Amino acid sequence: MKQKKMKPIAWVAVSLILILVSCIGASLIQTDFGSVTITDVRLPMPDGETLRVLVHRPAAATPENPAPAVITSHGYHATLETQDITSIELARRGFVVFNMDTYSAGSSSGTTIPYNDSRSYYGLGMLQLVDYVHDNIDYVDPERIGITGHSTGGRNVAFTLDAYGRNEHGLDYAGQPDDAGDYETKVSSALILAFFPGHYLLNNMPSGVNVGINFARYDEGTTVQVTKVDGYQWPDMTVSPEAKFFINTTTPGAFALQADAAVDPQTGHNDVTLSGWDNSEKVETGKYYGSIEDGTMRVVYNPPTSHQWQFFSKQNATITNQFFMDTLGAPNPITADDQVWFWKEVLNAVGLAGFFLLLIPLATLLMQTPFFGTLLQPAGPARPAPVTARGKAVFAVSLILLAVLPGLTVMPAFSDIAYGMIFTNAATNNSTDFFPQPGPNAIIVWAVLNAVLAALIFAAGYFIDGKKSGDSPSKWGLRTSWANVGKSLLLAFIVMVCAYSTVLFADRFFKTDFRFWSFAVRAADGNILALWLHYVPFMLVFWLVTSFMVNVSARVQTKKPWVNTAMCVVVNTIGLIGLCAVQFFVLFTTGVAAFYVNRAWVNICLIIPFIPMMAIGTVVLRKAYQRTGTIYLGAFLMAFISTLVSVSTANAILFV
Repeated sequence: MKQKKMKPIAWVAVSLILILVSCIGASLIQTDFGSVTITDVRLPMPDGETLRVLVHRPAAATPENPAPAVITSHGYHATLETQDITSIELARRGFVVFNMDTYSAGSSSGTTIPYNDSRSYYGLGMLQLVDYVHDNIDYVDPERIGITGHSTGGRNVAFTLDAYGRNEHGLDYAGQPDDAGDYETKVSSALILAFFPGHYLLNNMPSGVNVGINFARYDEGTTVQVTKVDGYQWPDMTVSPEAKFFINTTTPGAFALQADAAVDPQTGHNDVTLSGWDNSEKVETGKYYGSIEDGTMRVVYNPPTSHQWQFFSKQNATITNQFFMDTLGAPNPITADDQVWFWKEVLNAVGLAGFFLLLIPLATLLMQTPFFGTLLQPAGPARPAPVTARGKAVFAVSLILLAVLPGLTVMPAFSDIAYGMIFTNAATNNSTDFFPQPGPNAIIVWAVLNAVLAALIFAAGYFIDGKKSGDSPSKWGLRTSWANVGKSLLLAFIVMVCAYSTVLFADRFFKTDFRFWSFAVRAADGNILALWLHYVPFMLVFWLVTSFMVNVSARVQTKKPWVNTAMCVVVNTIGLIGLCAVQFFVLFTTGVAAFYVNRAWVNICLIIPFIPMMAIGTVVLRKAYQRTGTIYLGAFLMAFISTLVSVSTANAILFV
């Protein structure tokens, strides 16, 4: 007996239930079941910028009982939600946590000065936020403020410490803003993740601050941050001269090392040349060198993980918890490895599933209305599988090319074309006024390139075999009225707005969103959402061609239609998966990433979230085609959604 299919309204209900379960569950975890209050604030900064900050305030933190505080910063191509782990776990332990969107990211404003200057002199807002918290928040103990961050966030920590060091040591850097040396030290503890400060930064740290550096043993960016010691893995902190110098700055003579310091007349940096280290002397990772009480403690961590995994790791959460419990004192000293953050990630992922599950049932439901009902058309029969030797060869070669080219084109499209030929302004981090997002800038170049290549592959196959085998444009799902194309566009937009409303609902009432690791659908402000219009035309080209390839070129008759859909998912993702597999296989076997020159490893970080997007998108394209008989609805829907996801999670180099 044939099983009865669920109606669209039932699938919509299931999707909304998943979303609601996600919102409630994730909120309960991040508020520690009501004992932590989370407040979303926009803080005006001295130079006219605005910082968006999520404040995690334990109930015990009051003006009568001020608590220690930690300010945390996310990395590049990211937003504050990637610091949820730090925020949740420290707040459980009684710390007030200020989780910031840096300038030019998330819901914070752009900068009033060039982006790189804001980063170098103000830590993209961290320096000013410390001042604000220290001087204005009465439920925070001003003597117990810590700072931390991952990647660019770690860089922000280092530059904040450098500002204090300049003030303390009377240094003036070339071109620094007038007030850049006016900031007095207002932190007592700092933990830098996924960034190893340069020699001049290590040499200019302020006194009275306990500092830790957590640099992964397999960090992809290691080649431009620390010295390679012969006979050892590149980022091996046990023999790193930079790690030894860092410890020696407050514990002189801890390691044999010659450090020759001189102020660079061009930059004003008090730079250092290192020599004479002894590889038989080993840094003990995780050991506290110096004194916490005197503010001279230095510690280096070197966990066996990679850059991207460091903000999504129990081991690194344990390190962060223990470091701040030891250096600031925890009002609620829970064991460092007692953690709940992963359950929030699981619940966020439930919402992510609900969000994407909503798309096709909602579209189908709306197509039952009179206006959109004209879109409901049965899809034509799938093409017969090729039977001739030539036909089989063309089909196989086409699939192989379509599978491998997306992975093979990432590096040339990102590094050589996007950043090397089109978006070349390093001062604005490879962005322009109209295209202010460096990450999406590279993605649209890659997407259009692959759309062109896919179209050429189909055209070649058509003229070599398809036309002779009876294929014709009338069978391609292209022909429909312009009215139906317009309705498809409108329907896709309505579905996107409805689906995204669930994200805004989650953000407004539960202070959460839908994500897992680096794949996220988050709420963004209007100025960021406006950028959707800038990028969506290019993604329309990509998804229209992809829809055509999935539903025309690769849709052949099989006993079970889902087998063909699964094949298309594999074809559309295997190249990107293979690229990432090569990157991490080489990284974890040699200690150095396969792609690292000119920060090529960042390209991998950018493309990883596109793997699940391609898998989900392929299914959406097929389901939409089955309901409408044309390629348009699915293509419009995925172009709209993927662009929305991309712009809402990316940095935007904007000026106030």
